[in-house]
Amino acid sequence: MRLLRGNRFLHLQGDHDKTGVIRMLLSRLPPRGGVVVSFGDSPNDLELLAGAEIAVIVPSVAGPCPELVRRVPGAHVAPRPHGRGWAMAVREIVERTAPWR
Repeated sequence: MRLLRGNRFLHLQGDHDKTGVIRMLLSRLPPRGGVVVSFGDSPNDLELLAGAEIAVIVPSVAGPCPELVRRVPGAHVAPRPHGRGWAMAVREIVERTAPWR
């Protein structure tokens, strides 16, 4: 077991983590092409962001988590904090990577 800080909460994790669960899910789905995108806002999202083809750091009102910026150097930072930034980043990624474009 390990204790991780995630934004405002502490998370107790066992033999699984977000990255492992995503990999397991993707391995069970039929391949459809496209890219794996991950979003995170705190250090407990580090592995998830590092494992994605497109990593997006969602900032708080005070800005992006410095540890994530430092440890995931290729990550994009959402243009606004919290949910609004997440939504704007999703829209931009879909517009940029959509197969019908």
